[in-house]
Amino acid sequence: VENRTVGTVLQTQLQTLGFTPTTCGGCVDMCGQSSDSASNTAALACFQAEQSAATCGPGIEGAYPLFTAVNTCCNGRSDSTFCVGLCNTLKQNDAASAFFPVCDAITR
Repeated sequence: VENRTVGTVLQTQLQTLGFTPTTCGGCVDMCGQSSDSASNTAALACFQAEQSAATCGPGIEGAYPLFTAVNTCCNGRSDSTFCVGLCNTLKQNDAASAFFPVCDAITR
C-alpha cells in the first residue's frame, strides 16, 4: 500500500480500511471490530492468515497481497457483513473494480 501506484489511486478507500502509507496490517485490526458472526469470523481468520504470509511493497506487486486476500477470503461470502462492507468501500473507486472481481459477485 506504500506505493504511488495503488496507494494514490485507492488512497481514500485504503485509509477507510485502516491502511496507512507505511503499514499494511491495519485492515485486519480495524475490520476485526465487525460483528462476530460465523461468516465474519471465518473471513477475518482467512485475512489474518493471508496477512501473516504477506509482504507489502511498492507498485502493483506490493499491493497484490490485498487483492489476493479480498478475492480469496470474501469469495462466496455475501453472508459476511465484513466482506460486503469491505467490497462496498472498494467499489467506491472505479479503478478498484478490476482488482476485486469477487466484490461484484457479493454486492449486487
